[in-house]
Amino acid sequence: MVILSGTGSDGSRGIQSVEQSGGIVAVQSPDTADFNGMPQSAISTGKCHIVAPPDQLWRKIKSYADEKGSKFAGEEPQTINDTVLPSLEFEDYAQIFAYLEDRFGLNFSHYRINSVSRRLNRRMGLLAIPDVVLYLKYLEQNDDEAQCLYRDLLIGVTEFFRDQESFDALSSEAIKSAMAVEGEPDLRIWSAGCATGQEPYSLYILADELRREIGFSGRITVYATDVFEPSINFAGKGIYKAAELAGLSARSDCGGIGYD
Repeated sequence: MVILSGTGSDGSRGIQSVEQSGGIVAVQSPDTADFNGMPQSAISTGKCHIVAPPDQLWRKIKSYADEKGSKFAGEEPQTINDTVLPSLEFEDYAQIFAYLEDRFGLNFSHYRINSVSRRLNRRMGLLAIPDVVLYLKYLEQNDDEAQCLYRDLLIGVTEFFRDQESFDALSSEAIKSAMAVEGEPDLRIWSAGCATGQEPYSLYILADELRREIGFSGRITVYATDVFEPSINFAGKGIYKAAELAGLSARSDCGGIGYD
């Protein structure tokens, strides 16, 4: 799937289905588009594999197509044209971590090395770069690739009430207790690393349910932050597909959350 210059959000609606089916999503870099609304909307989904100027898209897509048996929605490619990629340790990534921290102000060195390795190998496989040192040089010379790697490493996987057991514990052990404290007229909740917003909306719905249950009359505020600006922009719109909202509690009217 290729998203080029255009306005509105056309294209972003089918991206998740394409990715889940093992396809590849390539997007024209917004700074090269006459109308950047459509590319930016696609990037905001966090599901794009390639962001590049239009004259580079075909070459990068072809590199992916040449990878035998590899899929982005499943096992990340571990080979480049039948050549096994090296199994790397933390020290092998030190320079890339340093570059990313300098470029984006975020230290990935505490991430699980297996997760980092899979995502780096996926990016290297796409570009047919078998050596991590060469890949670092490519990163330094190609900001679009740096943006793609940065986004991949953030692992923005989320959904409404994703871990029900955790939300149950949060309800009984934290939020309900906070509402019962005398002299506290308001409740403030912070969702750090909110990705595309499903978690903070879930937190507000949970708090709203408890408010009705125990008669809490204070104001409820949920603060949501994330280091990836496109995710924040997407979350701020509060618009999700009807299928994503299907599992929400019937007791809540979902406030300002919309769907398309």
